[in-house]
Amino acid sequence: MEDMPDGSRLIVVSNRLPVALVREDNEWKTKRSAGGLATAMDPILKRAGGFWIGWSGSEEEQSPETLEILRRDQACIAVDLPIELLKKFYDGHSNQALWPLFHNFASRLGLRIGKLGSVYRSKSQVLFVEVKPMWANKGTLASELLPGYADGGFVLGIGDDQTDEDLFAQLPENAWSIHVGGGPSRARYSVADTKRVRSLLQRLTT
Repeated sequence: MEDMPDGSRLIVVSNRLPVALVREDNEWKTKRSAGGLATAMDPILKRAGGFWIGWSGSEEEQSPETLEILRRDQACIAVDLPIELLKKFYDGHSNQALWPLFHNFASRLGLRIGKLGSVYRSKSQVLFVEVKPMWANKGTLASELLPGYADGGFVLGIGDDQTDEDLFAQLPENAWSIHVGGGPSRARYSVADTKRVRSLLQRLTT
């Protein structure tokens, strides 16, 4: 397997940034997250270079100075989360319903989220919710990002659920699109589990 080409950058896109913005004595500072995704990806991101795109975790509108702190100190690009989604999803469905219920009574949970997003059930019968503007999906984001950052180089897309199929459909023909798990997919390649994904990422970044 060939290594990542010289000059390539790793771009991570997720709901939340691996850091939180906190205000101390009228000054903004960053605090690293202890989440599983952040812990797993942080060393890979540092070795490969690049940046992380996601919500900052702050309800306040960020100043250019604060955004620069995230870019400079943490290689992060913050995306504002509309207040409606913040209140109804993060403070409502996520914190008050999904988190406690999924840990104990997942089979009994029924959700109606209207215009906020879509409800999916995976092949393993795990229920999950996608919250976003109705026109947006991972494919539309890839279409926006690729012209400015890919530069005709190495493009890797990995996913394991229904929402990733939009991404696979928009990637260039020569991209490495990888579906994790069994079943049909638009991805060019398939691997059995996340253990093989970690092995692949390690080989690409060493």
